[in-house]
Amino acid sequence: MEKFKLSESILADHLILLKRSHEHDEEMWRAIEESRAFIREYLFWVDGTQSLSDVEKATDMFFKAWDEDGEWCYSLYSVPENDFLGCIGVHNGPRNWVIGCACRKPARGT
Repeated sequence: MEKFKLSESILADHLILLKRSHEHDEEMWRAIEESRAFIREYLFWVDGTQSLSDVEKATDMFFKAWDEDGEWCYSLYSVPENDFLGCIGVHNGPRNWVIGCACRKPARGT
C-alpha cells in the first residue's frame, strides 16, 4: 500500500500551514513560554518543554516522522499578517489518528 502524503505547505483564506522545521523553533518556544499557564491544561508535553533545545528535539522527531511514519506537523501562520499562531499535527496512534494543536492563547479564537 502506498503511503499517504501531504503537501509541505497549505494555504487557506486566513491561514497558512508550513511543514514544521527548525526555522520555526524560536517562535514555537516563545509561544510556549507566553501561553504556558493556559496550554498546560490541554497539552501533556508542556511541562516537559523547558528550553529551546527541547523544542529543537521535538522538531527533529516530527521531521523524521514526516518522512518515515506518515505523520505530519505544521506551523500555523495568519494571512496576511504572517503572525505565528502555533502548530498542529496529525499523529498515528495505536489504533487511530490523533490531531493535536498548540496555539497562543489569543490565537484560539475565543
